[in-house]
Amino acid sequence: MSFLHGRFRGIQSLYALASVIVVVAIYFAMLWFHPAVPVHWGIGWNYLVIYPGLMVGGSLIFCLKTSLLEGAHFQGGRRFSQPSPFLLTARQTAYMAVTLLIGLVLTKDIQISRLFLTGLLPSLWLGLLLTHSLVFRVAAPRLFQGVRSLRTLVIANVTSHDPLLDWLRAHNHLGLELAGVFSPRLPGEYADLDVSRFGTRPEEVIARLSPQVVICSDAHLSREELVAIRVAAESAGSRFAIHLDRIAGFGGGASIYTDFGHALAVFRREPLESPLSRLLKRIFDLAVAIPIVVTILPVLMAVVWVFHRLQSPGPLFFRQQRRGVGGRIFLVYKFRTMHCNHKREGDQAQAGDPRIFPAGHWMRKFSIDEFPQFLNVLAGEMSVVGPRPHYVDHDNDFEAVDPLYRFRKFLKPGVTGLAQVLGYRGLTRTRADVRERSYADLEYLENWSIRLDFVILMKTAWQVIRPPKSAL
Repeated sequence: MSFLHGRFRGIQSLYALASVIVVVAIYFAMLWFHPAVPVHWGIGWNYLVIYPGLMVGGSLIFCLKTSLLEGAHFQGGRRFSQPSPFLLTARQTAYMAVTLLIGLVLTKDIQISRLFLTGLLPSLWLGLLLTHSLVFRVAAPRLFQGVRSLRTLVIANVTSHDPLLDWLRAHNHLGLELAGVFSPRLPGEYADLDVSRFGTRPEEVIARLSPQVVICSDAHLSREELVAIRVAAESAGSRFAIHLDRIAGFGGGASIYTDFGHALAVFRREPLESPLSRLLKRIFDLAVAIPIVVTILPVLMAVVWVFHRLQSPGPLFFRQQRRGVGGRIFLVYKFRTMHCNHKREGDQAQAGDPRIFPAGHWMRKFSIDEFPQFLNVLAGEMSVVGPRPHYVDHDNDFEAVDPLYRFRKFLKPGVTGLAQVLGYRGLTRTRADVRERSYADLEYLENWSIRLDFVILMKTAWQVIRPPKSAL
């Protein structure tokens, strides 16, 4: 664990401990003094142990799941805006409310005072809001003063409004103090940080300035120069770090993977590369697909068969080649919605398309034609949620429009997907349509979770009931 990582985690742990103390204190204070709680009658174990234990558990789950430090919000290397303390503590209170509700359900407690609960949750929110402010704005800066401060020397080709210097100044609450900058052409706005007076070589500056931390840029120094600076820094008792300018030049969206002294910067997160994640997703797929195939699909098959007999005799299913994970070809199953032998299999369907028989329009609008794809899910060729599989020729066309489109081959195609619930479904008319679908598929690739799959599935179910205008 690096010195900065240790400080980040330490402050988070301190907040978790403080929040536990505050939650317990507020709960028992409310329990003792609230007029709606008959303390003199005696309090059961559910009030003394179960309820406070569940709320403490909810608070700790939130602390483990959420980074509470300012500037520490990253996902796949991408920085997201820091939520306000008001919102963070509101989320934490919501976690505790959920765990408390679980306790009420498990204990079948219907006697607990609603007035007590109404006063408890706002009190917890106010207490945690105060705790957040005290820990991160008052305690943290004082924990890293004096001998715990980190006087930092930056050795880099610094330009105007350098982001590295801005980052260091934004983290002074962790004890980072910018002691000086060694740069061949230091802009005038940083003249007060110029350390060239200590020497003309980085090694000389380190020896005379004796900083606690030396940070070097990898973009403007050779490997030999970096090794020499590291030796000089460690000889002077300074911590040594390399700022990865080359990675920052790609927008900062990188994860660093290290193994046996080798470091790789990877620019896409892929949670489903974990075998455990794939197992969880497969269990989710089967849990959804099996009930649908057993109960809903047979009924739909009978209804669609009647439609076919009345309006367009022919096969019940439409099968077509699509690309799956790794670019492998498979046959997708759908209910047939078009007349047979129209000779225009590769053309996208449009509003008023004469190839579609009357009931077929209704089936497509309410996504009834997609239900046989749960057979593909059972076969392992598709997932319930993932990028929608397109006709092979269309795949080739879309790849030529947007290179990001190719990333979808790392996932199993889905019966539904993030792009569809965001409204990108139906006819793909323009290059912008292709790009929007690609960005949505890429977002799903990088941010997959069982929760995300469940949310997409619920939104899809709602769209089946109330189809969007883009549905044909």
